[in-house]
Amino acid sequence: MRGGGDQSVPVEVKPLTRRFNSPHQSTPRAHLLSNGSYSVMLTAAGSGYSRWRDIAVTRWREDVTCDSYGSYVFLRDVFIGHVWSAGYQPSGREPENYAVAFADDWAEFTRNDGPIRTRLEVLVSPEDDAEVRRVTLTNQGRGAREIEVTTYCEVVLASAASDSAHPAFSKMFVQTEFAAERAALLATRRQRDPGQAPVWLVHFSCLEGTAVGGVQFETDRARFLGRGHDVRHATSIMDARPLSNTVGTVLDPVLALRRRVRIEPGQTAQIAFWTGIAASRAQALALVAKYGDAAAFERAKTLAWAQAQVQLQKLGVDAGEAAVFQDIGGRLLYCDPGLRAPRDILDANRLGQAALWSIGLSGDLPILLAEIDATSDLDFARQLMRGRAFLQSKGLVFDLVFLNIAVMPDADALQPLLEAIAGSSGKVLRVADAGAAHAGAAQAVSAASLALLRTAARVVVAGRNGPLNSQLARAEEAAPLPRQQRENSASEPEDDAVVPSGLAAQTASLEYFNGLGGFDGATNEYVILLEEGQWTPAPWINVIANPDFGVLISADGCGSSWSLNAQQNQITPWCNDPVSNTPAEVV
Repeated sequence: MRGGGDQSVPVEVKPLTRRFNSPHQSTPRAHLLSNGSYSVMLTAAGSGYSRWRDIAVTRWREDVTCDSYGSYVFLRDVFIGHVWSAGYQPSGREPENYAVAFADDWAEFTRNDGPIRTRLEVLVSPEDDAEVRRVTLTNQGRGAREIEVTTYCEVVLASAASDSAHPAFSKMFVQTEFAAERAALLATRRQRDPGQAPVWLVHFSCLEGTAVGGVQFETDRARFLGRGHDVRHATSIMDARPLSNTVGTVLDPVLALRRRVRIEPGQTAQIAFWTGIAASRAQALALVAKYGDAAAFERAKTLAWAQAQVQLQKLGVDAGEAAVFQDIGGRLLYCDPGLRAPRDILDANRLGQAALWSIGLSGDLPILLAEIDATSDLDFARQLMRGRAFLQSKGLVFDLVFLNIAVMPDADALQPLLEAIAGSSGKVLRVADAGAAHAGAAQAVSAASLALLRTAARVVVAGRNGPLNSQLARAEEAAPLPRQQRENSASEPEDDAVVPSGLAAQTASLEYFNGLGGFDGATNEYVILLEEGQWTPAPWINVIANPDFGVLISADGCGSSWSLNAQQNQITPWCNDPVSNTPAEVV
């Protein structure tokens, strides 16, 4: 036993676990895990992102409606063809029961689908820049089952901003390979600048159970999803197609591994899928050697718990506050109307993002606005500063703005106290480093700029409105109940429908018909004829425009509209995705 004077032993902080029994919330509820440089965000539906420093490891877009980006695990019962996923997303299959647990050092998803109980545990290794998603499958039925387990994530290895601005261009520079001796997938971004540091991504698995067959893999998104399909209806999953084992210079990179396992009645199998970042190919393969055994997960779990204890004590954050800060982090990532400014303020704003520069903000980062009107609110401000430090330790960077709304002469007395807490100076907001804390006086900012600030802020709280957790609870109570998602019928095997072909007569009049289209000499048009389940290899696009307005329309029936500039002034979005070609305009 250590002596009482030894201060090196951290006092255990009792963890407070956030729990959800449904993937359906009014806006996605998110959770952040990090070792300080590698971060994972997860929603209660199982979506999210992985990031390393300022590099997006996997693709993510804020989408409060579909929440359809993340690193996923598909499961398919080989005997009956039943398909589901370890979380609710991306399959959208409603389970018999569903439970999510978010602690400071791990996340867990459990669900029951027929005789199979699925448990997904996610954590970030404190030792290396790596994450693990361990899937535990328990056969509660009377007969043996064979389950096919397939992972899927879209690879970025660039900044999220550059990927969002030019996704098709960004995708072209990722190269993949399969290290057969380690059964590991590797990906790296080809360097365009000689001074650019190399980044290698590795993805591999460790199976505890009875394997059936070998490892399959895929790195070509078009082959995995199938032209015209999205991740929910991927042909590699829904049609039970073998993965193609394609690697190399693919135009749209993903990482997908497949393992098949046999589970006897009452037995359990576990597969740990690891994903890590390294500075070289050799270091990436060293991660496989280090984490490629069954004991690696338990070691990482123990170390992640210890790191979480130390981090909370270092920041002076207790378990209850950590849960509150995680809740705020989710609302900064997924814009939630419950904590935004009132509708009359949103309607009154007439300025755009560029006007934020006049008050020292870029608007490129989420904004948390805290209105302070008395010295009694300073503890509230200090709590938000702890929250900022906590969320930054989880990889979430945002601008925290303290707005002094006190009336004179109290405003003059309050301002230096707020500046001391924020570590800033000046009565008007000044440009600072990204993710800084700002303290500004409302009386020094124009009414129009105040309306813009309150409109741009994703989270607006006020010291006068009581404790932070109470403000979050009231926002949750006021949120509309989510529409319960029904099981997608497209996930079920469909009966083969006999579609009579009426195209034969039409194709006879077309010149150079290639099975999809040909030239109509009578009308001087190129005519595309598609039967049931048939697609052009890539979206066939027609652009119609004048100097002021334009539209594009594809053979799939998808379209987009813009005014003056197709990139900078879109009226409806264009996904720039030749595989799924998600529509923005539909009749």
